[in-house]
Amino acid sequence: MFCVKCGTRLPEDDTRCPNCGWDLGELAISHRPEINNGMVGALLATLLCCLPLGLVAIACSSQVAGKVAAGDYSGAEQAAARARFWTWAAVLGGIFFNLSGLVVLMNSPLPNMF
Repeated sequence: MFCVKCGTRLPEDDTRCPNCGWDLGELAISHRPEINNGMVGALLATLLCCLPLGLVAIACSSQVAGKVAAGDYSGAEQAAARARFWTWAAVLGGIFFNLSGLVVLMNSPLPNMF
């Protein structure tokens, strides 16, 4: 059994989590919680927006499964949150750099090619 609040592994007969003190009652679960690692978003942000920041997002999202397997659910949640942060940083960074490049290109004194 696992605590719903913190994810700590519990003996079957416990009614209170020894880690966080949560009163389990009927809310104890007998399987691992599903944590979205955000790998799809990280891959898309890497390929379509900003490679360096996207690679950091991929590295963070790849840590989630290992932490869940080890029983570190709070660490897995933190890794997933870091992956979401870096995914959005890659998206916004890609938009910023592409728009700034477009502004520089539009304002450059290039000869008219046509």
